[in-house]
Amino acid sequence: MEQKKRKKGMIIGGIIAAVVVIALLVCWLMGLFGGISSVKAEEIARDDAGLGDAQYSIAVDKTFDDGCMKYDVTIVSDGILYNYQINVRNGKITGREKQDTNYGQDDSGQQAVQTTDIGIEKAAEIALENVPGADADCIMEMDVDTEHGAIVYEIEIKYDGSKHEFEIDGATGKILKRSDEGAAN
Repeated sequence: MEQKKRKKGMIIGGIIAAVVVIALLVCWLMGLFGGISSVKAEEIARDDAGLGDAQYSIAVDKTFDDGCMKYDVTIVSDGILYNYQINVRNGKITGREKQDTNYGQDDSGQQAVQTTDIGIEKAAEIALENVPGADADCIMEMDVDTEHGAIVYEIEIKYDGSKHEFEIDGATGKILKRSDEGAAN
């Protein structure tokens, strides 16, 4: 009787160990742990874009998409917007997009290129100045996008139980849109 209980316990223990090993393997394959860092993802995107020593602004988000973890890397340099999707597990580029950020037309009707860019750090600073008491640790998300050919920085701040979202013009630093949720009125 005692031997049957021991044998049954060993079988159950073996099954549990197998399930744990399989779960860990699946998590690793999906990129939920291990893999490259966000700094390495930045380096991969920067090298692929061929930026060298050029000045640029960069935003990196880690997302779960199509069954695996990816870094979404956005770079703005010299009026060009680069978007990359990089597999977290192996560092391979799974998607890339390059877009000229035409800013509209000048007085002669010719397309004008946005030549100034405040950068994502300045955009974050502007957003933080508009949420008294918040600091850099309160920034939950930073992203760069284009709207009608203009660079727009999107900054999300959570502070004191409230969520504050900003869209900031990449050329001028002007706040284009602001929304506040949970703020005391």
